[in-house]
Amino acid sequence: MRGVRARLVVWNVLVIGLILAVMALMLRAHLRQNAVLQVDNELRAEAESARAASKFSGMREPLLHLPVGTSGVDKSAGRQNLRPVPVPDNSAEDVTLEAEASLPQLIPVPLATRNSRALDKDGYLQAAKGIRWASDLRLTGRPFRSYSMPVYVNGRVAAVVQAVRSMEPMEAMLGRFDAALLPLLPVALLVAAVAGTVLVAGAMRPLRILTDSAEALEPDERLPIVGRDEFADLAVAFNAAFDRTSRAMAKQERALRQLERFTGDAGHELRTPLAVIKGSVSRKLAEKRLRTDDRTTLELVDRAADRMNRLIADLLLLARQDAGSATPLQPVPLRSLVETALMTLPPDDRCPIELQIAPNLSVLGDPGSLERSVANLIANARAYARTRVCVDAVSEGEWVELKISDDGEGIAPEHLPRLGERFYRPEASRSRQHGGVGLGLAIAKGVIEAHRGEIEIRSEVGVGTTVLVRLPAAEG
Repeated sequence: MRGVRARLVVWNVLVIGLILAVMALMLRAHLRQNAVLQVDNELRAEAESARAASKFSGMREPLLHLPVGTSGVDKSAGRQNLRPVPVPDNSAEDVTLEAEASLPQLIPVPLATRNSRALDKDGYLQAAKGIRWASDLRLTGRPFRSYSMPVYVNGRVAAVVQAVRSMEPMEAMLGRFDAALLPLLPVALLVAAVAGTVLVAGAMRPLRILTDSAEALEPDERLPIVGRDEFADLAVAFNAAFDRTSRAMAKQERALRQLERFTGDAGHELRTPLAVIKGSVSRKLAEKRLRTDDRTTLELVDRAADRMNRLIADLLLLARQDAGSATPLQPVPLRSLVETALMTLPPDDRCPIELQIAPNLSVLGDPGSLERSVANLIANARAYARTRVCVDAVSEGEWVELKISDDGEGIAPEHLPRLGERFYRPEASRSRQHGGVGLGLAIAKGVIEAHRGEIEIRSEVGVGTTVLVRLPAAEG
């Protein structure tokens, strides 16, 4: 499980875990609040009972220690099973508390320092002001809840009734709650992970179907529409996009076919008038009495006709490549192929060509088209070389690598990706000076790829250019 499904499952588990944690904290807080409220109600009732049962007559009347829930004078019954708790203000006297509750105390106002028995000083001070006060406190490290109530005599607060109860039972109850809840959280998260995985897998099933269908989709097929959810809408949108793309490609293909037919037809139609021009110019140049100016003009026309013939031949070759004509493959000796290609090039003493090809290397291909491609590559290298061009080849298992290198000015890196495009020339002005129109490399690339080969161009400005051609090797 990976990607979107994994993220959805993780988010599902995290969200459910967060919800459970928040609910558990809220439930715990609610339980504690209810327990505290119940204790406060009981303490208030005890304080009311103690106030009603007291015989308060003056500031020096001794304090009453009444057991919880009693209204009489049986003090011994209220002091059974009591344990002492130190007085918080360092008094030498002790106050007795039960494990569950303390005896309500009637404390005079003002409080005598030497006889201070107020366990909750803050509660006492608030009650002395006429405010009923409930608060939490800790005595000897144990949690308690106190409730302080004023007692009025002749319209003034003459004493404070204070009841204190241990909160240890509540803490124990909350501890049991935590112990019961904590083991359930991992189980709940595991269940959420399993359920989330199942739900996400079911929700992502239409997307899986779309993916599998897209991988096996044929040009004339469309994606299946499963259900009526967002994935179905996505499939409908993709199918509509496929339809638009298919119509656009069909339109473009028709235009390309028309262009290919036009190129082939134009090439064939132009060859006849060019042959007439070439023949007429050649006969005229053969005359001995031809004036110098006329001869110069006719020689220009003759060279232009030759260039036009080469251009037409290139266009016709490109048209055949576009038509996808099958290339006949046969063993071709590479050295003799390169030598024949060199013979088709005009001589140039300025830039010699170094040939380093073993005579036993052979490739599979069509001799005519390969010869034309190699001639184009060598002509390009010679046109831009400074002093020499080197042509060598090596065998690499099932492949033969032909390398054509020159020591020219090189090609800038930004031009390398576009080399091989039709009519593309990195330096248009200099290409025109050498008679190029940007088709030689495109033809070579198309021929080599038709032979299931590869072509790579490496160049460094100021150093030179190297063209690597890989062709399938002939067996034996």
